[in-house]
Amino acid sequence: MTKIPHLSVREFHGQAIIKKYTGREAKVVLDPTLLITKEEWNQDFEPENKELGNYVLFYELGNSRKHYNIARQYAKRINAKLIVVPGTFLDCTKTDSEVCNASPVEFAQLVYNAKMVITDSFHATIFAINFDKPFITLKRFKDTKKS
Repeated sequence: MTKIPHLSVREFHGQAIIKKYTGREAKVVLDPTLLITKEEWNQDFEPENKELGNYVLFYELGNSRKHYNIARQYAKRINAKLIVVPGTFLDCTKTDSEVCNASPVEFAQLVYNAKMVITDSFHATIFAINFDKPFITLKRFKDTKKS
């Protein structure tokens, strides 16, 4: 017997793969970021982090210097600190404005408390929408099929 009693996936293709290799049924659901409300997310959050204060959150998977500069200039324009959450561990240079190794709840809390979210990430965009935060979603790739 399996130790995982319930399986869910985001795509029908994933559902077919699970059925093919395990013989088990998986339910297709929305992305997990959309499964609970702002109020339900709030149950996991600490009060606003006073140490961070007024900040713009920059989370990017594409690693673009141009995007970083946009975020930095915006934060400066509104007189806010820029908090950077690197998309990969390799991007983490341990500067004062970076938050490395944020847990999923910590990441969501950073979005929740941000003055603005600037990202190329689907999940950061969805969190910003769910938490009623202003956001800018940047194009991650050039005009290719991958994009």
